[in-house]
Amino acid sequence: MSHQDFLFKITQGVCLTLALAFTTSCGKKSQIIYEAEQKRLTMMELQGQSKKLESEILATGNLGRYQNTQPSHVVELKHLLERQKTENIQLKADKEAAQKRVEAVKQEMSRYLTQFR
Repeated sequence: MSHQDFLFKITQGVCLTLALAFTTSCGKKSQIIYEAEQKRLTMMELQGQSKKLESEILATGNLGRYQNTQPSHVVELKHLLERQKTENIQLKADKEAAQKRVEAVKQEMSRYLTQFR
């Protein structure tokens, strides 16, 4: 959609809005129709601006986007990952120690059971 087409659509919408405003009564329905048309025109204008900005962004490329090689959130996530890895290793070691204690208690119980039977 070219710039002239966009302006034509906006002009057409404004004329339609004015025609609606003049030909309808001052009731609630006409007010709602008028507000809806205004919002539609605003939305069309914002969509046009959005497309224009997108084309400008594509034209400039990646300039200035990667000045900071590691954003702070990436660094924080890496630290969190390292902490979770060490915590996971610690939990595995605790689990193995608990399993060894359970085995020792089981052996002790079986010794007592055989001794007192």
